[in-house]
Amino acid sequence: MYLTGREVALVADIFKVLSDSLPEQELRREVGRRLFELLKADQPADATPQGDQRGSASSGDAPHDGSQDGLQWGLTLFTLTDGENIGDLSAWRGPHRENFSDRELALLELVRPAFAVALARARAQSQALSQAQSQSQAHGVKPETASDADDAFARLTPREREVVDLVIEGLLDKEIAHRLGISYTTVRTHLDRSFQKLGVSNRSRLARIARLNGH
Repeated sequence: MYLTGREVALVADIFKVLSDSLPEQELRREVGRRLFELLKADQPADATPQGDQRGSASSGDAPHDGSQDGLQWGLTLFTLTDGENIGDLSAWRGPHRENFSDRELALLELVRPAFAVALARARAQSQALSQAQSQSQAHGVKPETASDADDAFARLTPREREVVDLVIEGLLDKEIAHRLGISYTTVRTHLDRSFQKLGVSNRSRLARIARLNGH
């Protein structure tokens, strides 16, 4: 399948987001924005027209009617795991536009496997984080020893570890975003999740934990 330069750049950007271990809502929002551009839609791909039954309108990404709210054509990216739809994103066009083409369906097929893996990973990480927080709260555990700090740092994803390391170096959030080639919002998401996993609430506490861990 031939891709234009614009499509190559957008697809590559989508795969970069999918590899970034984002929380589910952030993942859906960031991928949805890029699908909106890739498919030249009239409504962001993470939004659903009011009253539309898009989940039952199509079982497999075929273009389908979505005339509510002035939108005519809908295209849905379904992600199936063991036969269960664990999440989807839809793009929409108004009646003044042409329906989505088979070629645009093929573009979604390029993204589908990686989106399914990333979505499943985000949910698993969210569940693991919730369990870890519940256990810490139940036992009053805080990573105040070197051993505890080692365990806490081990729970960070590779990207979260990169962000934390740059924070320890003294970089500001915008500088980290520029260094890693990610958005400021993504930096904040990784940092907030790292704070939760490490049991800290600010940069100074993070630095203390880092010293215990040998940084």
